[in-house]
Amino acid sequence: MIVKKYALMSVRLEHAHQCIEGRKILVFINDVEGGLKCNCICPSCGTKLIAKNKVGNKVQPHFQHYDTKECTNAVETALHLLAKEVIEESREIVLPSYKEKYLVKDEKYRGYGPLIDQEKEFLKQKRVKVISVKTEKSIGNITPDLIVDVEGKSVLVEIFVTHKVDQEKLVKIKSKGLDTIEIDLHSEQRSITKDSLKRILLNGSRSKWIYNKSLIELKRQHEIFQKSEIENEKQFRDDDFKRVEKKREQKKRIRQSREVYLAKAHKWIQVKRDMELLKIEKKYGYSIFKKVSENWVLDCPKSPEPKIFQCLKCEYNSHVKPRWKNLDELGEDLLFVKCLYDLFADRYYNHVVRGD
Repeated sequence: MIVKKYALMSVRLEHAHQCIEGRKILVFINDVEGGLKCNCICPSCGTKLIAKNKVGNKVQPHFQHYDTKECTNAVETALHLLAKEVIEESREIVLPSYKEKYLVKDEKYRGYGPLIDQEKEFLKQKRVKVISVKTEKSIGNITPDLIVDVEGKSVLVEIFVTHKVDQEKLVKIKSKGLDTIEIDLHSEQRSITKDSLKRILLNGSRSKWIYNKSLIELKRQHEIFQKSEIENEKQFRDDDFKRVEKKREQKKRIRQSREVYLAKAHKWIQVKRDMELLKIEKKYGYSIFKKVSENWVLDCPKSPEPKIFQCLKCEYNSHVKPRWKNLDELGEDLLFVKCLYDLFADRYYNHVVRGD
């Protein structure tokens, strides 16, 4: 999105003060008589203005200083006065919300992600009634654009047209504990209409808190709560990491013990005859063979339905006698294929290897 910027000097003054019976009223260029009959003065420097709003003029209707140089602050001051007028007429203003994002990375266990990653809303946006509005009234060494009285307290309103609240002014605001909001109009045309300005002021889309005294305590309480959450999360991750490490060690020990056991099983079964294996099977009521149906091995741990010739190539069948590799020699009486996978079973391991 391209943000339009307008140079202040190139913008025509369209609002001015009209003097009526000693009172100053903010008026629009099209609502006054032309020339000096407008009886208007500059809202910034107070010098006489001439209204150039004659029908048929090629230039946009505007006010011009009569016998002095053009005032560089006139347009901005007029915008402040227009905002004051809008707020006074509507008797409402929107106090903006305030959110803050918290992100705390976990430098110890990066795989778990951040310890905290959340957005906390401390203040909700709300429309409030305005009791009174003051323009350019000083509070000590601070002169805000507007001061509005709402909810039994004063809120400073800074209108950002060409200059944001600088660090020096912010320090003064904080030192006095003055609630302050800033309304960003820098990308708006300086000739903004009253209705457009009213929409901006009453929807809160351009407003933000510069300082809010109540936020200090709210944020302090949240930080205490958040610190406790972080410590709890760190403890959980420490405990979880220990559990993970323990499981890894257990798996490692099981893998190592199985490797040792498999070597023992190979050695043990090589010296056993078929009848001896069948005798052990009957003794403990546990099969150390895998049953076959036609050309398929049943309940194979390696593959759902391996063919027998595939099974014979399996690492668990490296002990199979050469004569079994010829499938035609598998007679009706030989319906079992020895499978070393069964030697992994705890029951067989305990009874045979450790017991026998």
